[in-house]
Amino acid sequence: MRLILACFWLLVHGASAARTAASAEESEGPGPILLTSPETACCCKKGKCREGSKGVKGNAAVPYMEGNTTYCCKQRNGGWRQNCDKFGGYGENKDSSYCQPDRGTAPRVRLCRKSMMASHQFIEFGDGGCTSLLSADGSFVGEFEATEYAKRDCPFTEISSDPLAKARRALLYMFSTEKPASYSDVMHSCNTRPNQPQLDVSGDNWDSLRKEPLRSLLNGDSSAVDFLCKTLRLAPLMWERVAFGGNGIMHDLRPQHAGEKTYPISMNGVLKRPGKFDTYKCGGYSTFTERQSQYGRRVLRALLPTYAAHVFVQGGFEAKRDHLLKAVFGVKQMTPYTAQLKASCDFPSDSELVERPLAEMQNAEVLKRDENRCHKTFPCAYEFPNCVSAGTKGATPEQTCSCTCYTGICTYFASDFTLTMQATEEACRRALPTAS
Repeated sequence: MRLILACFWLLVHGASAARTAASAEESEGPGPILLTSPETACCCKKGKCREGSKGVKGNAAVPYMEGNTTYCCKQRNGGWRQNCDKFGGYGENKDSSYCQPDRGTAPRVRLCRKSMMASHQFIEFGDGGCTSLLSADGSFVGEFEATEYAKRDCPFTEISSDPLAKARRALLYMFSTEKPASYSDVMHSCNTRPNQPQLDVSGDNWDSLRKEPLRSLLNGDSSAVDFLCKTLRLAPLMWERVAFGGNGIMHDLRPQHAGEKTYPISMNGVLKRPGKFDTYKCGGYSTFTERQSQYGRRVLRALLPTYAAHVFVQGGFEAKRDHLLKAVFGVKQMTPYTAQLKASCDFPSDSELVERPLAEMQNAEVLKRDENRCHKTFPCAYEFPNCVSAGTKGATPEQTCSCTCYTGICTYFASDFTLTMQATEEACRRALPTAS
């Protein structure tokens, strides 16, 4: 019954937000998040587009090739059902990228849902990410890519101002392509106490550190863990789609990326098993304003130190449901990261930003909101290396993990991101950095 009430509340709330956003659709100032259409879906049909076909708010219908199949796609207001009108011929709900095949000159950040009736939410930057603009040695593919890298607010844009920026970009390129460990594991391992296990980069999964070009860039010191930890703090900025899920802060892949490597399950940098391969369709989405979208990766910089300490809620469906209900009914307040956003906007370079202690960049209010007790090796084994997960056969109470942790679900991350995006007008007054 509670879940039914929660769903009803979400529908009413969503309709209210839709009306508010629609009334402010052309405003670029502070206020509600601007939506291309409050509940937009990318709706397609097979065949070529007719000249002059229109979609939502006059957006032109666009052609999309999937293998040998031609589609004509429109952004449409699907309402709460994300309905693609089968009677009008545009009946196939596709990923948002089908409606923006060329990404455009000013990509918009989107809050995506797998589908309207599925709970998974994630953030899409809509620009293709940063990795493809770099070579393996951290240099830019070309002059256009160097400009585009800065325009997308990718990490460590500094060229002349920081001699180590190239090495940092090479590390991020390696982490994005080789995927040696999960981001959440790296961040937990990098921030353990001195007498606890640290990040271990001696395994084959980190072998790229001992090969060119990273070997020369790191002066042959593959154990420079402090430099690596600080650099990888910004790794999710390289991605096009970012979510919070079972593996912590995650790289959500577009459906067209099937076959790409996934981040593994790891502990202290040591590979445990391959990661689960999920590709989530951006089936329904809300779109931020052009100005807000310029600061999308600034907002992510603000959230990362706090969510790096988080793990996904433990305990199965009931625990996830209870977390959602607490958010819906205001027991847990979603929080803008205004101070952290201002810091990420004010710092002159990422090289200086990552030198700041992680704890100083965390949102204490959110950590208090999400404090919990965990009983699994992830994350308890970072503090108690010899403990075993609750429910392990033969484990005594003394052996069973129990630790303070910070838990959340994808909705928390998406909501915190959304609220912080609304604060960019006041918190981010200086221009974004350029390649220098």
